[in-house]
Order: sequence, then C-alpha cells, then structure tokens
Amino acid sequence: MLEDVVIGGLRLATPPQENEYLCYFLHRWLDFRIPDVESAAELAGCGSELAWSLPYGGNYQSPFWYVHLPSAEAAEQVAKRTLMARGFFEVWGEGETWEELEESISSFPEDRKEPFLREHVTYKIMVDMYGKKCPQEEKIKIMDRLDFVPMQGKANIKTPDVTFWLLVSDASNPGLPSDIPYRMYFCREVAMSDRSIVQDFALSKRGFLGPTSMDAEMAFHMCNQAQVKKGSFTFDPFLGTGSVLIAAAHHGAYTMGTDIDYKLIRYGKLDASGGKHNIWSNFAEYGLKSPLGVVICDVNRLPFRGNAEEIFDALICDPPYGVRAGARKLSKRDIEITDRDSHISKTEIYSVGECCRDLLDLAAKMLKIGGRLVYFVPTTPETASVDGVPQHPMMEVRYSSIQILNSKYSRRLVTMKKILKYDFNLVEQYHQKQGAPKMAVDGIHGTIFTSRKEETFPPRKRIERRPVRRQAISLNTDLISTRAPTPNVSLCGRGWIAMFSQQLLGRAARLRNLRFLG
Repeated sequence: MLEDVVIGGLRLATPPQENEYLCYFLHRWLDFRIPDVESAAELAGCGSELAWSLPYGGNYQSPFWYVHLPSAEAAEQVAKRTLMARGFFEVWGEGETWEELEESISSFPEDRKEPFLREHVTYKIMVDMYGKKCPQEEKIKIMDRLDFVPMQGKANIKTPDVTFWLLVSDASNPGLPSDIPYRMYFCREVAMSDRSIVQDFALSKRGFLGPTSMDAEMAFHMCNQAQVKKGSFTFDPFLGTGSVLIAAAHHGAYTMGTDIDYKLIRYGKLDASGGKHNIWSNFAEYGLKSPLGVVICDVNRLPFRGNAEEIFDALICDPPYGVRAGARKLSKRDIEITDRDSHISKTEIYSVGECCRDLLDLAAKMLKIGGRLVYFVPTTPETASVDGVPQHPMMEVRYSSIQILNSKYSRRLVTMKKILKYDFNLVEQYHQKQGAPKMAVDGIHGTIFTSRKEETFPPRKRIERRPVRRQAISLNTDLISTRAPTPNVSLCGRGWIAMFSQQLLGRAARLRNLRFLG
C-alpha cells in the first residue's frame, strides 16, 4: 500500500518507493509540468498510484523529479501522452562527483542491473546537460569516464536493446535558478515522450487563423488536463478558429463548438489564390473528423433546451478577456430581424466576471459527473490576490497554473472537475450570496493599455542637421571641351537621375556628330 502525504496539493511518497522513476521535465511553463503528468497518469489508469518525491535540493523549479508509478508499462503509457516531460528513467546511481556516482551505481541491486549488462544486449549511451551545451568532444570524454559500469554487450547507435543516459544538472549559466545543485544521474531509459505533434500541428502550417488562435502545444496540454480521449464528447463555447477542438479530435474525441462571430464562422477567409479557408478546412487539412456541430450564438444565451443536462465529457475554452480581442455578448435591445440570412446581431461588452460566472454555470449543468472544465482567466500582479480562482458549488478546482505573458499581466489555466449533479436552487442561492459577478481584473484592458495622456515621456532632443554640401558633377572628355547645359534640379533623388541622364544624352549626341564629320 502506498503511503503518501499531500503538501500544497502535491502528493508526496514517504518513504521513496521501489518503482520510482526519474521524471526529466522540460524547463518551460513550470506550473504546468506536474498537472500534465498527473493528467496523463489518470488517462493511463494509474493516477491514484502516482506520487512524487521532491527533487534533490528541494527546488520546485528543478527539472529532475522522482515519481512513483506502478510499473514500467505505466510509465510508457504516461510518456505517450505527456508533453511536459522528456522521459522517465530508472536511476542506477547519482552523485555530485564521479566517485559518488561510481559508489552509488555499485550499490544499486545487481539483480536489477544484470539483465541489461549481458553480453548479447546491445547498448547506447546518451549524455544530456540541463543548463549547459555539451560539445561532442566533451560527451565522448564523459562516456569514457563511465568505464566502471560493466557493460559486456556491444555498442549499437541506431537500434540498441537498451539506452543509458548520463543526465547532468548544471544551472551555473545566467538566467537559470542558481540554487539548483550540481548533480549527475546515471539512468536506464524506460520511456521517452513524443512531442512531434507540436510541430505537426504548428499554427505556421495552418490555413485558417485568427488573432487569438490557441497555440498548438497549449491546446494539446489543455486536452490532457481535460482528460480528452477516444470517444469523449468535447465542447468549446469560444470556438474561434477551432485550435482546441483540432487537438481534441486528434485524440479521437467528438467535438462541438459555438462562437458569437458571425463572419468568422459563416465566411472564413480567402487566400491569395481565392481559395476559401474556414474551421472545416482546418479539420480537413489534418484528416480529422469535422465537428458534430458549429453554432453561431452567445454563451450568455446558448440554444440548448431547458432539460438538456450532462451531455459533455469535457469543456475546454479560452474566453476573450479584452487584450487582443474583447469579449462580447448579444445586446438585449437588438432590433427586429427582417432577414435572417444577412442579419448580424448587436453586441455589448461582456465582463470577465460575468463571463466566468456563465461559463461555470454552463459546465456545472452540461458536464457529466467527473467531467472537466479547462479554461483561461486573466490575472495581473495587482488582482491575483483579490480575485483568486473562480468557484462553483457543483465544481472542485483540480489545478491552477500561471503562465506569465509579460510584466503587466498573466493568464491562469484553471482545471475544474464536476462533483455534484446540477441543482438550480442551490446555484441561485450561491449567486445571490456572491452578489454581482464582478472581478478586479475586469478592467484589464485599461491596466495594460495606459492612455498616452497618463504616460510621461522624456523631452525629445533637438537634432541639429548639418547643411548638405552639393557639388556639381561634370563629365570630362578629350573629345568635347564644352559642357551641355543641365536642368536646374536638386542633386538628390529623381532630380539627380534627370541631370545625369541629360548629360549622358548630350555626350552621346556630340559623339555621333563627331563621327559623322570625321
């Protein structure tokens, strides 16, 4: 039975377990790393058995964490889905010096080393340094230092039976956390992640994009946290150009979306050759199944029937919050519709607080029990402690990860799980207790884009320009002693070209006359 303790929402194994693997994280989106691996473990069916051990030195930003998983097969399943971990390794030894490393490797159980050191087992050694580039010459020297590992098989670079890694943590370079200690890990590769989908689905290769199209890597990460899998039903109420649903469809999910932008959904855009691009062409480009439905509507007034409940397995979205695109909702004072084919409804501002309230209500009603809501909400240094994470009586918060965008604002990825069946009366009582749906971050546009009148600029320096000294250009020739008159033009730009051309034409004419006379 796995004994564990939860500290700050992180499940830690105490003491370290036998089936522990070194999880080598990417050094990016630090708040997203652990939620990504845990979500992948839940998809693999081993989430309840996963537990962490703090990295050496106790620094949260370290890329080397120990994770307990039930088996090597479970680690392989997690690696197939995770995007934030480079791979999982069985550590044979670790230390700050070569002597410590050798002693640690020699103390590792022989019965776990022997099957991979036999004579018929081919191997390959890889060297990777965190925080430092390692030239090939240095890698070769490091490999030679590993002669104390009794490998009896032959080296095979292309198709080895087993791959050994020497992972080195060296955070001495500027810009990296200086309190991550130097350490070497000698490991056997158990499973490596496949990040090829990040390049395969890159926005630069996509035909239909908008100013707020979700980055492909982030879209897949959101699908991981939402537990999207084959056969699940995924809904995006702020569809845009369909980036999130494309990632969900890649994992075999059925998809559906809504958006208030009539022109975006109805017409798409034309390329230089006149070809039409839209949401459906994006899905066709990757050979994915088109959404089951795309509806032009407002999240504030969704067209679902009143008795429709618990339809979706996952609800994933990136609501507009007024930075690159402002959130809008249908105006209550819309004009009478005379032509449905050409009518575009009037809209009004949709505050972040009201948008979050409607989104959580939608998820609480339309998600199945255990379904997940994954969405972004903006935050600033001034409002982070005031707003916190939006709450709902039917939902519980699983993860809250901050992505820093610049010095003025960030965005928080919130993952919530539905735990109770929707109760209209309970929700109404909760909203009445909370009051008006306002958030401190509602004025984020004014926080980021300060008006020029409020900004102070240093006085501009007066630049003294020196007068340009113009020199006449003459064409000397032994045949002609006189110069043709030149037009009165400025010696710059087209005027200079006109003067030079006039002189050349005059010279050519005189040469022809001289030849004729001769």
